[in-house]
Amino acid sequence: MEPSRTHEDGDGATSAALVAAASAALSGAGGDVDILRHSDLAMCVVAAVPELPIVYANPAFLTVTGYSAEETLGQSCRFLLGPDTDPRDVQRFRKSLADGRPFQTSIVSRRKGGGGFRNSLFVTPVRDDEGAVGRYIGILVPEAPPVDAGDVEARIGALRHKFRNQLQSMTSLVGLLGQRLPPGDGREAFVDLRARFEATALAQSDSFALDDGERSRALSQLAHRLAQLYDTAGRHKVTIAAGPVKATARRAESLAQILTELIIDLFRNGFGDGPPATGRIEVAANDDGGVRLRVFHPGPVAESGPAGSTELGLAIAQSLVRGLGGQFLRRRDKSLTSEAVLPAEGEGR
Repeated sequence: MEPSRTHEDGDGATSAALVAAASAALSGAGGDVDILRHSDLAMCVVAAVPELPIVYANPAFLTVTGYSAEETLGQSCRFLLGPDTDPRDVQRFRKSLADGRPFQTSIVSRRKGGGGFRNSLFVTPVRDDEGAVGRYIGILVPEAPPVDAGDVEARIGALRHKFRNQLQSMTSLVGLLGQRLPPGDGREAFVDLRARFEATALAQSDSFALDDGERSRALSQLAHRLAQLYDTAGRHKVTIAAGPVKATARRAESLAQILTELIIDLFRNGFGDGPPATGRIEVAANDDGGVRLRVFHPGPVAESGPAGSTELGLAIAQSLVRGLGGQFLRRRDKSLTSEAVLPAEGEGR
């Protein structure tokens, strides 16, 4: 069933697909809400009883609202309503819930501390095998504030905000669709695609527009996120050593993409389906002011070599490194070492 729309939103198609995929994934996972944990978008699960208590809220939801898990779980979702919430929006919300159909609306919610923020709210019911609604999944997508048509900088900022929302939606959608697939090449390809979306989304974050310190921290966060994405059970012991580096926002975007492909290489072609192992991910500054990205796995390496999306990804990484005037080094025998060495900016091409 297509979600009803209570307002026009250019991002609606992507978010509607996401909330539908979330519902399907949750139904197919035997009710395991933890599949929503890695979504970049604020997502919660609400029990379909009159009080509408929140039974799960992912980390992104807690970040957006400012409330902790202890302050959120068990609360009626109405606790996010504040003095700035339009009663008409609340009525539409209640009617759509009563109708038991997916819907989308724009509503002002309350952050911890009293501040309000307008967001696009997407809700879909989760039905059991007999068709009864047992829970609802909700997604909050903060909207950019209105801008003056003559304020060029503000308009650019609003467009970036919208683009980031789209990227977050696509990243989460890819992740949820991948989890619905059985283990195998198809599911792995979706995980790899999500990792690449993560790098693209990072390059559009506010952190990349600030300074070297923030960009360095963002690259470190990316390494940790991807390591967790590929090793959700914590089977492998991966050390991440990410120090400060100097890079403009544009070069840092390429660094994020290269680092992502190296990490994919580590998990796919280093660890593979083998036993628990050790590995290392490094982001470091060279003595000449350049940057070195490196992954290492002492072995034994996976039996099969690069194939499919990982082979293409390594070719893309190699092309990016060469385009920046650097060297791409890879050795895979009893161990695996993949390394990108980039000169200081201005010294390469």
